[in-house]
Amino acid sequence: GQGYAPTDPHWEFALPCTLPSGEEGECAMPISPCPSDRHKHAFDGEENKHVSGMWNLTASGSIPVAMQSHSLNGQLNAFQTERENIGWRNRSCALLDLDHMLNVIVSGLDELKLLESTYVIFTSDNGYHLGEHKLPFGKGLPYETDVRLPMYIRSPLNLPRWSNRTLPHPTTHLDIVATVVEI
Repeated sequence: GQGYAPTDPHWEFALPCTLPSGEEGECAMPISPCPSDRHKHAFDGEENKHVSGMWNLTASGSIPVAMQSHSLNGQLNAFQTERENIGWRNRSCALLDLDHMLNVIVSGLDELKLLESTYVIFTSDNGYHLGEHKLPFGKGLPYETDVRLPMYIRSPLNLPRWSNRTLPHPTTHLDIVATVVEI
């Protein structure tokens, strides 16, 4: 509904590619959110800042049997590599949308004089890989790029603050449910 079309650099369907048969054809590789019109071209012409030591490389060490079928034997091809760039650009643009949205919410709470008595909790479902370990897209494997996620909690001023703190232990969102319910 935002005017995306095959000529738009954010289009993710009917992309020209080489099919497994070796013939030229069309492929779909939807790997990213569609950014708003406000930011959709903010990263045009830029390329994915690849994760050093992981981009298009096979995982080192033992790979669990259940994951072995997910590893590609060869390198990502030119089509997949360009899709990673498109996905990175779209995700970066969508992040600008998120930043704008969070600013609207926090500013609104402040204008209503509710910010200092409100918990603001931000998190994500999980990470996403964009070519790491030769995987062209996805987020369901136990790699750092897939499992690390942000969680930010802004509490009212009368509570202790631990700014810029990263906790090293594994957790799940289930671990915070009781706290949120109590709040």
